[in-house]
Amino acid sequence: MYHAIVNEKVKAVALDHRVFLLTKATNRAMIKCVNDLLFCKGDFVIYKGKTVSGILLAAGSSNRMGLNINKVYLSLKAQQIPALYYPLAAFEENDYIDEIVIVVRTEDRAELQDMIIHEKFPRKPVWIAIGGENRYDSVYNGLSISTGEIVMVHDGARPLLKQRFISDCVEAMDAFPGAIVGVKSIDRLCYTDKNGNMVQGGFEGNTYRVQTPQCFRAKILKECHDKIADKSNITDDSTLLERCGYPVKMLAGDETNIKITVPSDINIAEHYIMHDEEIYDLLA
Repeated sequence: MYHAIVNEKVKAVALDHRVFLLTKATNRAMIKCVNDLLFCKGDFVIYKGKTVSGILLAAGSSNRMGLNINKVYLSLKAQQIPALYYPLAAFEENDYIDEIVIVVRTEDRAELQDMIIHEKFPRKPVWIAIGGENRYDSVYNGLSISTGEIVMVHDGARPLLKQRFISDCVEAMDAFPGAIVGVKSIDRLCYTDKNGNMVQGGFEGNTYRVQTPQCFRAKILKECHDKIADKSNITDDSTLLERCGYPVKMLAGDETNIKITVPSDINIAEHYIMHDEEIYDLLA
């Protein structure tokens, strides 16, 4: 554990198992604390007696981008700011989010620490978790160091995270163990066999394209991660809850909430940011 000499310029603040070193001049925590805390300033806000952790996934391989850089660190021309800044700033802006966990690749950790110093944030505790071999391992690693009774998981490569998505998902925890955002499909969906032949007649009606954020009661999400050993067919955390018999509430996302996956998505995301006042103003 780190210790501080308390004088007129520096004070140590203990919070559970963490120690924050704050300067009176800036009220910004220095990088001298346990458990991979990056920065902290300000106070916790409690949603109906429950703390909320925002988990940002930034440990992907970005293979489909065809680049030698993690896509979340790509600078978007709309404001010349890395894509990851936008959802980080959205979590920082929302009063329901009490702490932020960023899940990163080991090789990206130093870059994240260098770039996260920004005047807009963070007022809230920001923690680093190291990603796993796949998405569910990365989520579990982030979940393991989070302290919230509610956790919200969001793709770091989805820069257009609206405040409405965050608030709606957290508020849904009053009635549901899980809640996600998605966009209702306007197309007819169908299955095909291994030869590409249509089977089962397809589906119409209430079909959705699932997005993030996805919000859960932390104990239930951990229970589902621990219960299901074979996660080879698990695409996201809401699927874990479904497999364990828990209901998941679908909430309205929107078409702009895209995940940057292939090079053409960059121009689309930049266009949406330029024409979305809420997102643009987060880092203006």
